[in-house]
Parts: sequence; C-alpha cells; structure tokens
Amino acid sequence: MLTAQAWAAGLIVNEASNGTSGTKEFYEFIVVGDAASPTASVNLDGWILDDNNGEWEGSTSGVGIAPGYARFDASSDLANCAGLSAIAPGSIIVVYNDSDPNSNLPADDANDANGDGVYILQARGSCIKTCAGPPSTASAAYSSCTVVATPSYAPLALRNTGDVAQSRAADGSLFHGFTYGDITTPYPTGSFRIGSSSGSATSFVFACGNWQDESNFSRVSASVDTPGAPNNAANVIFRQKISAGQFNYLDPADNDNCSASPSLAVQKLSSIVSDPVNGGSNPKAIPGAIVEYCILISNTGSATADMVTTTDTLPVDISYAVGTMLSGPDCETASIPEDDNDSGADENDPWGASISGSTITMVVASLAPTSSIALTFQVAIE
Repeated sequence: MLTAQAWAAGLIVNEASNGTSGTKEFYEFIVVGDAASPTASVNLDGWILDDNNGEWEGSTSGVGIAPGYARFDASSDLANCAGLSAIAPGSIIVVYNDSDPNSNLPADDANDANGDGVYILQARGSCIKTCAGPPSTASAAYSSCTVVATPSYAPLALRNTGDVAQSRAADGSLFHGFTYGDITTPYPTGSFRIGSSSGSATSFVFACGNWQDESNFSRVSASVDTPGAPNNAANVIFRQKISAGQFNYLDPADNDNCSASPSLAVQKLSSIVSDPVNGGSNPKAIPGAIVEYCILISNTGSATADMVTTTDTLPVDISYAVGTMLSGPDCETASIPEDDNDSGADENDPWGASISGSTITMVVASLAPTSSIALTFQVAIE
C-alpha cells in the first residue's frame, strides 16, 4: 500500500537506464495526479532528481553517491521551461546525459512543442539546475542548492554495480525511488530494490499499478530502452489511466488500474440554421426556425467499446426534418447519409441511425480508443 505522501501529485521514476555503453544514461519520469484532483496540472518547479544520497543502505560511503543533485527549474528560462510549473498528469519527462546521448532518444523538446505530452530535457540544459552538495559522502541532506558554475550530469551519474534513481518534492521529501545492485537495506519508507545484479548496460522499467511495489518493475537490456515512450503494454495503460483521471490513487493495486477499458464521453451541440424572418443571417430560435444538432461520442478509454447505442428523444415543441441525418467521425465532417429507418446498408457503413416516433437512435458496432463518432440532424421549431 502506498504511503500517504505518495497519494499526492508528483513524479515517479518510470525508467532509469545506464545505457548500452559509456555514460548513455537517462532518467524517465511520469507525472501522476492525486485522488482529490486527478487531472489537475502539477507544479514541478524545484523538484529534485538524484541518484543515491545515502539514505539507502544508511551510509554515505561506497554506495554510489555522486555529490550534489539536480532540480527542475521553470523560471530561469521561461520561454522554454515555464511549462514545468503546470504539467499534466500522464506527461513523460526524460532527463538525459547530453554529453553522451543515448541513441534511442527522441529530439529535445523542453516545452512539449509537438503536444505529445513528452518532455525531453538535457541534464545540462536551461531547465535543469545543477546543485553542489550536499548530498555528499559526508551528508545525505538536501539542505541547500549552491548552483555550480558549469552545469554537469555528474550528480546524477549511475554507478554500474549499484545505485538509486529517485524523485523528491521541492522541500526535499522523498516521493519515489528504487535501488539496484549492491545497495542493501535499509531503504527509505516505500522504496525497494530491483534485484542484486549489476546495472551495467541495463534499464530498470515500471509496468503498471503500485509504483512502490518492486514486482511491478523489471530489469531489461539497455538495448531495448524506450526513452520518451511507454515501457510496455501495461505501461501504456498506466499512462492512459493517469492522463484520463481514471487511475484509482486510493488503491494503486486495484486491478482496474491496469486493465484496458473503454470510457465514453457524449456531447450534444446545436446551431440555428435559419428562421422565417432572418433566413440564414443571424437566425433566432423562433417558431419555424431550423436547428441542426450534433451528437458526438468519444472513446477516451484504453480499449475498444463494442455495440455502442445512443438515443436522443426530441422535445414536444420540435419536429425532425426528414432525411437530414448524417454520420461521420466528427461534427464538422459528418457526411454519410442515414435513411431514417433501422434497416439497409447504411446501418453498417460503419454506423447506423434511425428515428422512431420522436426518438433518434445511433448504433455503432465498435469504437476504438481515441476515436469518435458523430450524428448530425435537423429539426424545425414548432
């Protein structure tokens, strides 16, 4: 079970890679929300990323401590880094060693310019503040941040035989972290070790569920690391659930958190086409006016929705305009004619719509994740 601190919004380590050779390392994080407001943006300005600071194994000597640490800095370069102060849950943030870049890295994107929810940051770039120690071999504390004159990846460097990947809130409190290799107990509350083997040419990856449960992490070859992308099919679902606000933070081990499921959203939009007085020029909703409606159904979930049926009953003071049903992927491009009845080829082309009395029905055999369907029709105000 997660500690109360981890229920708050923050940053978890989704993947940590030593790279296939040299120092082709990176840390990959996923932004998580909280139970009270699961889709609210998260302020990561000042948040800490680091390797072992000495709290793991209860020692500051011989346990992989690289003196100093790094903080996200949203303010020094507002043009490129301001987004870090209001970042959406489900976003991926990669911080990499730009002096020896991993060949699997996508292009730098410090402010998510392409809108894919993925931020790629150089460890020595303007969005990262390198702080001198402590932590150091003499202290495990995060008591100050003296900015080094020359930004460096060194405070984050991962020791092959054993080290830690961790995230901390701006006040220095641990949010998430794990260790590997020869780093033994004690561990801070809620953290763990992913195996005793060396981290050389290795990545440590999260799948789904409780991120403080070591069984949800695995050790893989760095040749298949995935900076900027989900680690596996379960990790895809995890990110989708977090992004959509569907993750159960009160019980991260809930099976539904890692099960693909559809989630349907329905909107009904209207616009006045014409009226008997003004025609099509600034028409009003008066008797005799023609109004066009659009019913839009979107699948925001992580699985296909089968046999989606939607009904809409018209009020008594409006009447359906015969032959005006059109279907399509969205309201703007709906152009496939529907013939008002519930039979014929138009019922599966690929959607079907009909009217019986004053009730309009639309049936869709399947609706894939991130897809939508729309039905437009016109009515007359009586």
